[in-house]
Amino acid sequence: MRPERIIVVALGGKERWRDLRNRFTETFGPPTLIEGPPPSPVVLWLRRVIMPGRIQGSVIYFDRAGAAFERPLAFSVGWQSLVTNVVSPHGAVLRSTLEPILDAAGIPPRRSGRSQTVAVLLAFVGGIFGVHHFYLGHHRKGIWCCVFFWTAVPFVLGFIDAVRLALLDDAQFKLVLFSSRVHPTSATT
Repeated sequence: MRPERIIVVALGGKERWRDLRNRFTETFGPPTLIEGPPPSPVVLWLRRVIMPGRIQGSVIYFDRAGAAFERPLAFSVGWQSLVTNVVSPHGAVLRSTLEPILDAAGIPPRRSGRSQTVAVLLAFVGGIFGVHHFYLGHHRKGIWCCVFFWTAVPFVLGFIDAVRLALLDDAQFKLVLFSSRVHPTSATT
C-alpha cells in the first residue's frame, strides 16, 4: 500500500485521542505539524459563535517517502460551509482540511456530491431565501430570492421548486446540476 493514501482523522480535543497519538508516535515517530496561515479576527469570531467547541481535531497523513505530517482542522467560511454545518458539523471543516492532502496524494476530490433530497428539503425550508439555489450552484437566482424575500414570491417559488425537484429523475437532476456549471455564453447555437 502506498503511504500517501493513509489518512488518520482524529476528531475532538487532544485529551480525547491521546492514546492514539501516543501509539502513533511510538510506531511512526512524531508527525511534523503543518500550520496554516493564522485566521483573521472575523474567522476567529465566527468559529466561536457558529461552531463553539466543535472544531477540534487533526488529520495525520504520510507523504510518498513515508514521513508523517499533522494538520489541525481548519475552519472555512463560505456559503457551502454554512449550509453544510447545519447538516454535518464537521463536514465543511473536514473538506477544507482534506482537500490539499488529497490533492498531494493524487486523489481527486468528489465535487458532484449534490443530493436531490437535500435540494428538495432546502427548497421547502429555505425557499424564501433561495438556499436551494445556492446549494445547486444557481447563485444569481439565490441572490434574487434574498433581495425579494420580504415578498411572498420567493416563498411560493421555493415551494414550486421543491415539488419540481422532487419529481425529477436522476438524469434530469444531473442536468440541473450541469446547467449551473455551464456558462451561458459557452453554449453553442
